[in-house]
Amino acid sequence: MKYARIIDGVVDSISFEGGPEPGWTKVPDDVFAGFSFDGEKFTGPEPTPPRRQTVLKSVVQARIIDAGKMP
Repeated sequence: MKYARIIDGVVDSISFEGGPEPGWTKVPDDVFAGFSFDGEKFTGPEPTPPRRQTVLKSVVQARIIDAGKMP
């Protein structure tokens, strides 16, 4: 069995051992810390978006100067 401690509607921690203690709720195997719980179902956290590529300011300035757009 898998049990979770839920604080403010969010799964705080998971336990695989022992019986259900006060404050712990039986959860499905695919639930992990960070899941939201609305009282009926668990919802996984939003995936983090991929990191955006960045360009150094000096590279941008050099390209603008090479294009003749900066005096």
